[in-house]
Amino acid sequence: HMIHGHKYRTDEEMDLDIIASAHKEEIACIELFSTRGGKMVARDHFLLEGVKGVEERVYLSSFLKLHYQETPFVPQEILVSTDIEDRELIEQWLTQERGSRVRVSVPLKGEKKRLMEMAAENAYYDLDFLAEKRRTEKESESGVLVELKEILDLPRFPRRIEGYDISTIMGQSSVGSMVVFEEGRSKKSDYKRFRIKTVDGQDDYAMLAEVIGRRFGRWLDQTSPWDSSFKKIPDLIVVDGGKGQLSVSRKRLMEMSLENLPIIGLAKRMEEIYKVDEDRSLSLPPDSEALKLLQRVRDEAHRFALSYHRKLRDADTIRSILDEIPGLGEKRKQLLVDHFGSFQEVVEATLEELYAVKGIPRAVAESIFRHFHRF
Repeated sequence: HMIHGHKYRTDEEMDLDIIASAHKEEIACIELFSTRGGKMVARDHFLLEGVKGVEERVYLSSFLKLHYQETPFVPQEILVSTDIEDRELIEQWLTQERGSRVRVSVPLKGEKKRLMEMAAENAYYDLDFLAEKRRTEKESESGVLVELKEILDLPRFPRRIEGYDISTIMGQSSVGSMVVFEEGRSKKSDYKRFRIKTVDGQDDYAMLAEVIGRRFGRWLDQTSPWDSSFKKIPDLIVVDGGKGQLSVSRKRLMEMSLENLPIIGLAKRMEEIYKVDEDRSLSLPPDSEALKLLQRVRDEAHRFALSYHRKLRDADTIRSILDEIPGLGEKRKQLLVDHFGSFQEVVEATLEELYAVKGIPRAVAESIFRHFHRF
């Protein structure tokens, strides 16, 4: 279960590797999550080719033998997505390597099973991408993603980029936005907006920290039902702003043990890129395709936050007009919104439609209609 600070807590905050796989035709993708002392410290994937007709338990077993031969550190527990061939032999060998007992097991319940589901989700996501890449024979490791990976010194190709921005007017109706780009193209179905809940007044930094916390809190949360846009973890996070915005976002990620997620700030004034732990900003030539992609992400986050803001402001305006109508308290306002779906629909309703709302007296319905139709 989750405890403050969003660490993954296992029985004794143990060292744990989580290994899941997905396969399609002759390729398999193996996803490896590593937690150390209860903290997620690494995530990686490996591609296996020529596995057509080979059982998962067989190729997973081969992977474990190869991987832990190459790796200097063996954790005390390794979770696998299916019971592997030669499990007992592999356990004995790893126990010898580690110098203390190592368990290899399939998690059946609780937090470990949840971690396995997350790893499996990532394995399928990565596999789909790799299979698509092979099918089209298009090297995604070319062009702008290669340029971005090199310029920003990223551990992985930034196939999924998430952009964040805040929009606020005089500290009222503040909203945060999350936009998603995959393979350099916007993926609108994964966009999300957050109405700010915990910050009063004009504190953009605190609002950004709230949004980052809520988005990744949803990814880490062991209990809440996952929205598909929160299931995937980005290869790069872009926040609108400079050092300050980068710093609060990074701090929030660190509090959640997600400091390994690559994050940058893109400041508008000179289009400077701010990286973690680097005092000097990075400037790219204006015709750089990498810069243009980052700008598109940043500008789209800004546009998306503003569009939500306009919607909210309209709703707030209508709400304040409804406040002036005698006999219309919070309960009746809620009845109207539940019936029509939005304040805008209330404004556009005919008198007959207003009469039809259960719990709204005819005299109040008439007041509402007159109120909006005198403008």
